[in-house]
Amino acid sequence: MLLVSVIVYSQQASIYGIPFGTTFSKVEKALDTKLFTGKYINHDRSILEYHDVNMAGIVFGSLIISFNNTGADNIMSAAQLISCYKTNTTQLKKDRDYLFRKLSEKYSYIHQYTNPIGFKSYEFGFSETSIVGTLSVSVLRKDQTNFGVDYYYLELQYSPKSSDISDL
Repeated sequence: MLLVSVIVYSQQASIYGIPFGTTFSKVEKALDTKLFTGKYINHDRSILEYHDVNMAGIVFGSLIISFNNTGADNIMSAAQLISCYKTNTTQLKKDRDYLFRKLSEKYSYIHQYTNPIGFKSYEFGFSETSIVGTLSVSVLRKDQTNFGVDYYYLELQYSPKSSDISDL
């Protein structure tokens, strides 16, 4: 008699090694052990935010994690890392390109496009139909602020489907 074993790997996206779909309390406990600072939790536990977080060697001003309400303990559904570069687009481009290379090592699908303000941006995932997130640049124009200068932001967003996996 011949026995054949088949191993099936269920893939789920993750950030900092924490899979999307993890409960709020487990995510909070795991991230608190990484010594992140400036924690904020909104009243219904649908948002968990940390400040000055390191991702792949780049310090982001904030990490905002969104949770879906499941009735018992909310589950992690999306995450966004944001860093402000004020007017230093040279450093922003270096950091974006570095993150692009890191994402290219982790994901089999990367699509480059030029966003509406003229910056290279990327969507990444496991296939064209299994997108995990985006790496992009946004701007807050000086005429929209009281500061008199443009503020540029590097944004790494994860919004995977429940069947995807990865970790930057």
